[in-house]
Amino acid sequence: MDNMNSDTESSDGEDWKDQLQEERIDSHWLTYNPHAFLPLDDYFYRTGTVSKINIDIKIPSSEWTPHFVIGCGRSGTTVISKILSAHPDLCFLNEPRGLWMQIFPNFDVWSSQAEKRKGRLKMKKPSDQTQAKKINELLFSVTEMLGKTTLVEKTPENTFRLDWLDALFPNCKFIMVKRNPIQTARSISRFQPDTWFGYNKYKWSQLLLLLEHFKHVFKLPEEYISHAEECVFAKALVEWALCTLSAEEFKLKMSNEERKIRFYELHLESMIRNPAEETNKLMKFLNLKDSEKVYQLANSLLHRDLTFSSCIDHLSEYLINGVSEEALLGMAGSDLRNLIFQHSYHL
Repeated sequence: MDNMNSDTESSDGEDWKDQLQEERIDSHWLTYNPHAFLPLDDYFYRTGTVSKINIDIKIPSSEWTPHFVIGCGRSGTTVISKILSAHPDLCFLNEPRGLWMQIFPNFDVWSSQAEKRKGRLKMKKPSDQTQAKKINELLFSVTEMLGKTTLVEKTPENTFRLDWLDALFPNCKFIMVKRNPIQTARSISRFQPDTWFGYNKYKWSQLLLLLEHFKHVFKLPEEYISHAEECVFAKALVEWALCTLSAEEFKLKMSNEERKIRFYELHLESMIRNPAEETNKLMKFLNLKDSEKVYQLANSLLHRDLTFSSCIDHLSEYLINGVSEEALLGMAGSDLRNLIFQHSYHL
């Protein structure tokens, strides 16, 4: 594939093969590494460099399509994807930015090269069908190389790009994972507080552009936006809200019948409480044959003690940049508060 600028490629086009064969503790049930095309976080963040992917291209049938697990980061998208990966027919790729960027350099909203690549969260529908053909062939070739028939891809940024994905893959399916918004934001603020919002906050700048896109239905006070500049938890709530709004906007464009076939919403809390039932629904949605291995992995990965709490009843008094969660929501404005309350689950 020769679609990337030479200054964005590593000199060794075979790095991905070694990474694909790595044994991983976090996915020990697989014979491949699902993170192989996820660029090494710190190195990619600092340099923007990804490996050029040299692979024998296979041509998929007209019916073949990848499917996508979407949702705000830290909402459970990874664990749901891992559970599905136990299915013998399914290939799971975790945030394969290295694959996407072979065709679409502006997929990058995270690294030091994102601004140069004009990276975007909300991407325009492709006018050149050659690009659609190339990414379809590339994803299919990896799937076939691994001896699978079905591909599930998980990249949180894709939640903002559903129209774009729909144009690339008209028959693809979406699994939207939802989690209590306060818990999601807390998880983001603990996970990668220094890098989550991109090199020099480039990803954050793209989220602010999305706020403009939704300004007719969702507004934030300037005080909150100003505070969010230095507060990861406040930014995280904005990202969660924009993920939610993006998914709702896309879903409303579908007919009721199309939603049933192509758009599945899953609450992480429900999955933890009823793993067998929810896992069965997921396999049926993807037209996968029943698999005991998937049920077993679901029970294994979800067998943990999580506190189910509404954000209203369990707001923390812990100060974040000198402001408690309660005070932060006080300055957030009615649009964000109402959206949070609507998506806080009491189980």
